Amino acid sequence: LSGSTGDLGLKCDLPKGGVYLWVKLPTGIDGRELLKEVQKAGVTFIPGYVFYPQSHRGNDHIRLNFSYPTEKEIETGMAEICEKIRQTLLNFQNK
Repeated sequence: LSGSTGDLGLKCDLPKGGVYLWVKLPTGIDGRELLKEVQKAGVTFIPGYVFYPQSHRGNDHIRLNFSYPTEKEIETGMAEICEKIRQTLLNFQNK
């Protein structure tokens, strides 16, 4: 995550095991809306809200799988996610 994401304020704790990364999105970025945008480019992830069925939490998190995609697919997917976040943040600043 550190390569292309440092300027975005994404936060992630390195897992001690498992096959997923939990990523906290920058303030104002909704995981559901981000998913809709990146899916247009063939990228997918699990938005955090699905893990909180009894509340309105998790919109500011996404869960990324790193066990199935290739390293190249991960790089391409992260580039797309980061670009959509940058565009959204820029739109916020211009309003």
